[in-house]
Amino acid sequence: MRPRVAVQLVPARTLQQMLRAAGAPSRPEDIGLTADDVRATFPKAMYYRSRYTVLDVAREAGWFDDLVDEVFAPGGLWS
Repeated sequence: MRPRVAVQLVPARTLQQMLRAAGAPSRPEDIGLTADDVRATFPKAMYYRSRYTVLDVAREAGWFDDLVDEVFAPGGLWS
């Protein structure tokens, strides 16, 4: 399933560049948060809206913790 989902997603760095180009916030600091603040909320993120998202898929597939670790690892999107 992972390859099927992957082709439908915009890579995070590409999305971040698109947000910046549009003048929108693209990092936690842009809205007054730290990366640690955001990391602490990730386990709750799927409950903020009543719709099935990629976060739900990641949790059900057992990838959630690895994905969060990757985003916040040194050199990661929000390191």
